Amino acid sequence: MHSRTAQWLFAVLVAGGVALRVPALAAAAQRNWVMLGVTRDLVRFHDPDAARARLERAHADADSALALQLGRLLVEGGRSAEAIKPLATVVSQEPANPVARLFFGAALADTGRTSEAVEQWRVGGVGRYFTLEADALLNDNRARAERLLHWARQLNPRDATACRLLAKIDEDRGAMDDAVAWYETGFAVSRDPEMLVAKGVVRLRQQRFEDAIEAFRAAVASQPRARINAIHLGDAFRLAGDMNNARRWYTHALSLEGPGHALAYRYLGELDAESGHPDNAIGNYRAALALSPLDSTQQATTLFQLGRALFALRRHAEAEATLRRALAIEPGNAHYHLVLGQLLAAQSKWADARIELVRAIQLSGSNIGIRDEAARSLGRLESS
Repeated sequence: MHSRTAQWLFAVLVAGGVALRVPALAAAAQRNWVMLGVTRDLVRFHDPDAARARLERAHADADSALALQLGRLLVEGGRSAEAIKPLATVVSQEPANPVARLFFGAALADTGRTSEAVEQWRVGGVGRYFTLEADALLNDNRARAERLLHWARQLNPRDATACRLLAKIDEDRGAMDDAVAWYETGFAVSRDPEMLVAKGVVRLRQQRFEDAIEAFRAAVASQPRARINAIHLGDAFRLAGDMNNARRWYTHALSLEGPGHALAYRYLGELDAESGHPDNAIGNYRAALALSPLDSTQQATTLFQLGRALFALRRHAEAEATLRRALAIEPGNAHYHLVLGQLLAAQSKWADARIELVRAIQLSGSNIGIRDEAARSLGRLESS
């Protein structure tokens, strides 16, 4: 046995022996032994029922520390009605205890006594806990996170973070109009332009382009010097098929402040490429690269677009070097392998082209378009 462990056990035994002869110490020792057992049951054996039984056998309602642990276990175990008595005991003994107020309020809310719950949370000053806890639970226990967020809004109707998280939950479940309503509420209580941007993004996902444009226009009006808002507005026009307004807003974004400088140049390059002006696109892509973080996904995407523009101008050697730089950053990108394979075939580098096209097929996964195009390119290669 390690010496430190032996010393700890010895101290516990001595304290226990002394405590048996001193009533006050005896009560403390009993409480510590009970809590030690509860901790063991919960942490070592992950057995909340055993932990709850230990607390009940120890007459937890006579001791506020044990009563709080018992009440918490009951609430978290879905037995809130049973938790009210021990938690009420704690609150009466320790009215300034925020943890007791928190779980007492939760027990009351679970049993339909919402107004009393809100009063407990208000007195305990624990409202911010709900949004923090809900944020942490979003991926693991969405139902509990949603309940916490609704409690947060009952306690503070102007909680914009709760609105944002509730919108995210609705987005994930596909309730897009409900998500938009939460973002609108969040903006109404906070005047935060990010709520408008989030609303616009949801409308884009719904392909409701006019609504998206309206949302992004409002974001621009609220924060006129923010570059990213102008870029979002350009995106909405582009997806709506209005390339002139898209170009106008991407160009305007270059004169503004904040992140997104490289994106504006890249999107202008994409507009040039799509409109049949690869030479203009190359200049914008090179400007974007100069502003992109090294070895980033953003840089890889811009390198790929530049490589395609060079390919379109038959500047094959430059295009190959550029595409290989993109693949050095993202070696698992099937689209990059496909275009490089097509470029190599255009240069009559048959063996290398075949390797890249086969790799594109292997990496394509569920992307049927890339897989089919790579297969067609490979078929032409092998038949030539």
